[in-house]
This record gives sequence, structure tokens and C-alpha cells, in this order.
Amino acid sequence: MILTDIPYNKDFLPELGDLTEFAARVLVDGGLFVTAVGKAFLPDYFAEFGKRLEWGWESSTTWQGDSPPHYPRNCVSRFTPWLIYSKGKWVRRGFWRDRYECPAKEKDLHPWQKSQPDVEHWLRCFSEPGDLVCDPCAGSFTTAEACFLQQRRFIGCDCVEENVIRGQQRIANL
Repeated sequence: MILTDIPYNKDFLPELGDLTEFAARVLVDGGLFVTAVGKAFLPDYFAEFGKRLEWGWESSTTWQGDSPPHYPRNCVSRFTPWLIYSKGKWVRRGFWRDRYECPAKEKDLHPWQKSQPDVEHWLRCFSEPGDLVCDPCAGSFTTAEACFLQQRRFIGCDCVEENVIRGQQRIANL
């Protein structure tokens, strides 16, 4: 499984093809590509991910409290979409809910940090203990910590050296 939270800005859009090609190359048949995405570029994500992967479903994480407004629409949104694609045919799994209400947001290690309960929720929905989970946009390495706590194997990276160093320190403290 690939479980990640890609950058939501327009600058990342040219990277979608490489990310999708990577997912199609490394996932086993039936393996899942699960990513949080920004709402502003949903049509771009659907178009690119659908070139090499099979559409699975859309989910969301919601939370209470304030959020920054999305300009130019002046919308204060309290949900993050998660897109689920598979390599080949979707492999049947147990039941899961396509909406998760996260108890709290965490942003102490990275501006795009996902909360531990949020990541653990999606891990439990789409993987089993012992599975290998990859996060190619690891940021604060929340997925790495969640994998450790949920008995999954982890491999990940980030293009920002500072994030990798902080992630190594975070994992070393487990």
C-alpha cells in the first residue's frame, strides 16, 4: 500500500505523473494507492491517477474547529478528501467507513502534518499487520510512526532533507 499526503499546491501538479507511474510500478496487483489531496485540483488528480490506476473510492477526514480559508472561494473547509485507487482489480477487504472524524489536528512538526489518529484509521481500513506501507511524501513521518504502532512495515522518503532528519529522529524515539 502507498499511503501519503501529497502537497496540495499547484507546484506539485507536474509531479503527479511520476507519482502515478511509481505507484503502478511498485504496487502488487490489488495494492492500494491512498492519498489525501487538496480540493482545488481534484480534476487534475482524477485525470492523472486514472491513467495507470483503477478508481476505487473517495473518503474524507473531517474535524471540528477553525481552518484557514480557501481563496479565491472564501470557503472555510473542515474536511480533507482521500482518494483510493488500486493497481488492477480492487481486492475485497472488510467493511470501512468513507468518512472519519478526527479528534484533533496536529501541526507541530510540519505545516501539512496529518494527525496520528487520522493516519492510523486509514492504515486499519486498508492494510493488515505486517503489510509494507510506503509514503513517498513523508513530511513529518506520521505514517512511519503510525505503521510502527499498528505493526506495519514502513518505507518512506521526502525531498526536503530537514523533514527526513526530523523523521529519523521521530522514529528513533519510538
